[in-house]
Amino acid sequence: MYASFPTRNADVSSPIRWFARVSSVVLMAIWLALFVSEVCRPGYGSDVSYALPQGVALAIVFAGYIVGWWKELAGGLLAIAGTILFCVLIGVMQGVSPGAAILFAVPGILYLLGYYLNVKRIEQLKL
Repeated sequence: MYASFPTRNADVSSPIRWFARVSSVVLMAIWLALFVSEVCRPGYGSDVSYALPQGVALAIVFAGYIVGWWKELAGGLLAIAGTILFCVLIGVMQGVSPGAAILFAVPGILYLLGYYLNVKRIEQLKL
């Protein structure tokens, strides 16, 4: 009896792509939980002049996460650009270091890495 198995090149980009997707969902869920806890605290709304520009920057980040599910390059670039904008706004408007807000760029970086590895794999298959 002869058996054969189809050979397939290892697709390294797929796990990275899925890790980017999962991490983006986790970050959005954590942000949503923090947002709800902030809105529910007493005294909310007294000084939210900084909230609108930061909200726009985070909307760009989250749009990048969603776009990245289908278009890794565009989603990754959008998420990283939104994160940079968000960190600059925090530094300029509040005068503090962005701290852990830099982690919003992780899914974008992973989307770009997955895209790059997928392009490299396709180029190797053509040879």
